[in-house]
Amino acid sequence: MDTPELLLDPNRVREAMSKPTRLVGHSTRSLADQVGMSHSKIHGLMTGKRPRLAEDEADQIATALHVQIVDLLPPSTLTNMCVSDQKGEADDPGTTHCASSIGVGKELEIDV
Repeated sequence: MDTPELLLDPNRVREAMSKPTRLVGHSTRSLADQVGMSHSKIHGLMTGKRPRLAEDEADQIATALHVQIVDLLPPSTLTNMCVSDQKGEADDPGTTHCASSIGVGKELEIDV
């Protein structure tokens, strides 16, 4: 079975990198070191040349940046997820529910 790929939004990744995190500096190289990926792969993500990552890679990036994966996805991706899964409940907003139902958007537990 192939690992699902996610299309991360480079602008949203940059925005998350600009917020205080545990990264040593806010560069593509420090992010690559933090998540154990090659610098060229992270640089490709940031420049939009290689924006698709395996779901576990996207999860590692989100964890390193202290955000949820859904914060790094393009808005259109969330819309597509919800169109394909209409299980939203009255007390559960659609986007969060739809994203969670396919395994992204879960709360990440971070030790502070």
